[in-house]
This record gives sequence, structure tokens and C-alpha cells, in this order.
Amino acid sequence: MPGIATHFEVLTLTLQELRKPTSGPALNQVANVMDAHPEFAHLGAIGPAIADFLPSPAPRGTYLSVWTRILRLLGGDLGLHNTLKQIEALLCEMDDILNDEDFDRLKAFSDRGDFDKVQDLSSNFADIVQFIPDVAKEIADTIRMELRPNVCTASKTDPVPGPETWQIRDLLHWKHSGLFVKKLLARANASGNPRHLAYAYGFVIGYSANVCGAPFVNSTVGGPSRTQWWRQRLVKNWVDAWVYGFYRAPATMPAGSDTPVPDYDTWPNLCDANLQKRIEMGALGPEDLLKKLKLSQPLPEHILPDDFGQFWIDAFADAYGPLTPNGPVSLVSLNHAYLMTWLVLWFQTSGQVVNWFNCSGGHAVPICQFKEPPSPPGGCTFDPNALDPFQKDPKTGKPLTPPKPHVDTASIKKKKKCALITQIIGAVVFFGASVAAGAVIFGIGTANNAAAVDWKDLRCQLFKFRMYLFNGLQALHELLAITGFGYPHAAILKDEKIAIDALAEGHTWKTGKALVKSQIHDQTYPSKPLPTDRTIFLLGFNDEPDGFVPGFETPRTVDCPASVYPSFFINEAGNPLSNGGIKTKPASLPSSPFPVGNAVANAVDLLTNLNRDFPDWNLDADRGMSWAAWKFGAGLYDPDAVDSVPQT
Repeated sequence: MPGIATHFEVLTLTLQELRKPTSGPALNQVANVMDAHPEFAHLGAIGPAIADFLPSPAPRGTYLSVWTRILRLLGGDLGLHNTLKQIEALLCEMDDILNDEDFDRLKAFSDRGDFDKVQDLSSNFADIVQFIPDVAKEIADTIRMELRPNVCTASKTDPVPGPETWQIRDLLHWKHSGLFVKKLLARANASGNPRHLAYAYGFVIGYSANVCGAPFVNSTVGGPSRTQWWRQRLVKNWVDAWVYGFYRAPATMPAGSDTPVPDYDTWPNLCDANLQKRIEMGALGPEDLLKKLKLSQPLPEHILPDDFGQFWIDAFADAYGPLTPNGPVSLVSLNHAYLMTWLVLWFQTSGQVVNWFNCSGGHAVPICQFKEPPSPPGGCTFDPNALDPFQKDPKTGKPLTPPKPHVDTASIKKKKKCALITQIIGAVVFFGASVAAGAVIFGIGTANNAAAVDWKDLRCQLFKFRMYLFNGLQALHELLAITGFGYPHAAILKDEKIAIDALAEGHTWKTGKALVKSQIHDQTYPSKPLPTDRTIFLLGFNDEPDGFVPGFETPRTVDCPASVYPSFFINEAGNPLSNGGIKTKPASLPSSPFPVGNAVANAVDLLTNLNRDFPDWNLDADRGMSWAAWKFGAGLYDPDAVDSVPQT
């Protein structure tokens, strides 16, 4: 199950092939339809992943509920998104004032109470940042207990719940996957609607990306989504970041080397790719959507066109049977799933290269690349370790909050003893382990002329404040990337590990090639389900199934035949269509690897043969490489003797 960004790259590369004159008029026309309606083609290329945000048929936590909790931290007047926007506006105004040493504007700034506002906003920022690790741990509890697919039961004697109880995401990936593609194409052709056709063609490409790419992701993870449901989410994000950077650089991986040319440091970042725009239908604003989530209000309806929604639902019913009243699939829920997909892509990829040390704009989304801070202003000294919003009071263990306003007027009085002090306003922002360790103070003494103001000291205080924001947002980005909610910077793809003390002090988390390169497991696949013990889950979901997971399902299989980087399954010539192809499934469930070639070649092949049946592949390649859709033969899950038979 590669991620959305990888699916989009497969779509881009497939379109390049379809547009070639040598591809012929039929494939040229397929490309023309998708080029005319790119938002529908990209939405189709996402494939079954849109169902991540459909509600559950059963009363349990979902990926939708997890993301709703995260996005609520951003939304509303006191949310992180609005807080950062307001801080940015105030800092930029202070920049202008300090650059011009404009006493009148400084006085107006303080008269309006803007220093108090800076203090309040920074205090709110600190509260949010310090609260996030606790929220992350609570979300981890939901993930380990409720997002676990319910086809793996607690006891070998418990019957596996029927498909009517599965998450819709799992249903679309594990059952009748090819039939659903066929029904989409049939409905699109019957309607003659070019938007429906663009979506169906895009879905074919997404289908190819899943069948070819899932074995690769499984190899890196050590198990499929059924048994490693959250490590899958983490790894696909890192694979997405690698794929985006590799093809945008463009780069090569020399044979036998793990160092690309050019190096990772020069690769573009996925976090500022604005992928949400590729599925955008009309003007959408994140602020309104975030606010509605914050207040538990319904999201806007009819953003996804109703005729398209009905087309999708009809195809779903054709493949999976009539919809149940008030069930998880409806026009309203599909529209909601689309908006949540858009919003998550906005959250993950709409950042800009952020420089918190000048007013270059784009600072409101805290999840992209940050430029390194410059040297502090002359004479400005501080303890870098004190400027960390994740620090806690070493005595109490509780998060520190900014102290109350304090003004030191001594320096002003020494400079101008005869000055008439008309007003003294201070805003204090504390960024350290204790007051003794260091406090950043915006202490502004406003007298009857600018000579009473220590402009040099103010510049130092402003630099410290920005350093605090920089440190906090950098750490937040790393936290999101290592917990499976955000994309890593391309530059850290070369790193072997990372420490996130806010999540688990003293623990290191695997990164780099451990998360983006396939492994040869040699009959040690797939893992048994990840244990739901809280400590094991929190510390172990990032690791390959070895010490944390008690063994492997039997009979064991092989998930990927080579140790390679993602380009191998996308379009490398060394993995040609002649390896097998996915338009024809094997005669029986394979007991050994069944190579199928790369995703782009297969997508072109499928679009050349649209009138045939599409095999019902398991789009998670669950039990091994390129597995067909299957079920437990005895209706029971026994990890020590998995009885798998073709689905009915």
C-alpha cells in the first residue's frame, strides 16, 4: 500500500507514456481525458485510500477519528494554525519597527496592547506544543486498540468477523478489488461523463501502484496492514518522501550504493508540494474546515459533485452488494471523506520553506522545512538549551508556562535619567528550564524620545523568541514524521536514527534506509500482529518485527525478492512487465514470489486492455508478493497455521 504521493508519481509517469505518439491514438485519448480533468484523475489515482476517511460499520475508532483529533489542535481561534498566523503578523511588525528604530510606532504597538498579545499568543503556543506529546500518546492508545483490523482476532477459536463489519478501507483492499475497478469503468463508460472516465482511468493506475508497490512496502515493514497497521502508515510516508524527492531532483542510486546522486540534502521536500491542489474542486479554505472540526460542526456538503458521488456509490454497490440504510457509504460520507483527504494533504504538504528569522511569509503551517537560524545579533548571548518549548520543570516535571510580565527599568533610567517615562509595558516570554536558567523579556520603556529605548537589546529578545519558535516547530515536525502523521525532510533520509525525547526519552527511532529500502526476509514474513501492550506498541511500532513481535505467521512466505529502493517498483527497466504482469492472476495462491513488473508498465498495459476482467488482487499483498484476494479457510485466524483460500 504505497502512499498518495507515490500514487501521484505513478500517475505522472504513466501519463508521460500515454502521451507519446508511439503509444497510439487510443492511449493518447485516455491521456487527453485525464489531462482535461486532472483533479478527477488524481482523485482516482488515490484509489481505495479515500475510504480511510469513511466511517466505520462498527462502533470503534477509525483513521478518521484519529485525524480529527489532530486537526482540532490546529483549528479555531486558539488553535495552532491561527496562533502562528497572529504571531507572525506581530513579529513582522516588530521587525519593521526595529529596523527603522521608529519610536512612535513602538509606542503605538505597546499602546494597543500588542506586547500583551505577544505574551498571550506565545503562552498559548507553549501550551499546545507541550500538550501534543500527551495527545500523541493518547492517540497511540486508540491506534493500538481500535485501529487494529478486526480480521485478526484475539483467540484462535474466535471466528473472523464477516466483511460487513470491516472498515471500508479494508474491504476495498482485500475483497473484489478488480471487480470494483471493472464496475467503475462500466459505469463511467455508460455515463459518457469525461470526469467519471478520468477518475476510472486514474483508479486503474492506482490499482497498478498498489499491486506492484505493496510487496515493497511490506518488505520494509515486515508485515501487511492486517498485522502491522500503523508501521505501514509510517513507512509509506517515508517512501512517499523518497519517491517525491528522487523524481523531482532528479536523482539516481548508483549500483551497490545507498547514497544518491545528487545527495539527499539537495532533494526537494514533499512537505511543500501542495498535493491537495491536485484533487481540488473549487476554492477550499483550511481555516473554515479546521474551525468546523474544532466545533464538531458538519463539513460543507456537495463539494464533491453529487453526480460523481452517485457514480462512485453505484459502482461500489455493483461490486459489494446493496448499501445498508445509514451505513458508512453515502453521498454525505463520501463528500466528507474527500474533504478530509484534501485537508490532510493540506496539513502534510502545504508548507513553504520557512524562515522564522525574517518575514518571508508562509509560517502558519508548522510542518515543512525550516531554514537554519542566522547568527544572533551582536552582543546577544543565551543558552540554546533554554529555548526549547518541550522542556519541563526539572523539579516538578510539569510543563513550564510563561511567567507574568516583568519590566526591568534600570537600564532605561541609567541611559536617560531625565527622560519622562510616559509608559512602560513589558511582555515576557520564558523559554527555558527555569527562570534562573534564562528568560526572554520584551521589556519596552517608552519615554519621550527613542534614546530611552535599548534597540540592541530588543533585537536580541526578538531573536530569542524566534529561536524558541524555530526549535519548537522543528521538534514538532520530527514528532509528526516519526509517528506516521507527517513527511520527513528529504535531508534526514540519510540519517540512521532520531531521538524524540518528548515521545519517549532515551529511545531512538529508526529512520533513513531502514524505512525506505526493501529488505529480503527469506521466508520470515509476514509477522504476527503487533502486540497491543501499551509500552511495546509505543516503542516498537517503528521497528521491524523481531524483538517486539513474537514470531511470524506460518506458513511463512516471501514479500519482495530484492533489496531495492522504491524506483524499482515504479518504473525501473530492471523490473519489466515481462516479469509477469498483473492483468492475469496466478492459477492459485502463490507459495513463492510472483513478480509482476513495475507499476507504470502495468498501468499502460491495463489501460490498453480495458475490456477484460481485472484480477481480484489483495491490494495489500497480504500473505506475500502479489497475492490474490483470499480469506481464512476455516473462518478462524490461527497465526501458527494460517489457512488461506481464494475469496468468494
